[in-house]
Amino acid sequence: MNIQVGLAQTIASNIVLDTAGAPYTGALAYTDFKISKAGVASAAPNASMTATHNAQGSFALALTAADTGTTGTMEIMLDKADYMMAPIRLDVVSAASVAEADSVKILRAILGGVTAITDNGDGTSTIAYKDTDGLTTLISVTCSNTVKGSRTASVEG
Repeated sequence: MNIQVGLAQTIASNIVLDTAGAPYTGALAYTDFKISKAGVASAAPNASMTATHNAQGSFALALTAADTGTTGTMEIMLDKADYMMAPIRLDVVSAASVAEADSVKILRAILGGVTAITDNGDGTSTIAYKDTDGLTTLISVTCSNTVKGSRTASVEG
């Protein structure tokens, strides 16, 4: 999962279990976790990080901007005696990368029947999708960088 660098945000934990394999529903503090950022040795998260139990051993982890302040792979591990949780792996990326990923998600939602996306190698892509009648339609998308940090796209169908 991608999250934006330097932004406070809440993520879902993996299921926390006790040694008998039952979901843990008690309290967790920031000191019960370790965070490794971009391959650096793990350390406790920011003291403002909170963990709120949702249901069946799943917690909402409210990460601070300090927790997400380094781009790269982030790993969150439980460090509480007699309890276990699979590590959470996140990709901490720039705001531009998050926006681009969101644009791709929106495009896929609009074109729910996408069967192929081809990079033509010349700044254009061709998207093939099947509509509700089963007909395949090709759409040509041209992207260009007009101003540093911004992009425009034109679509022909």
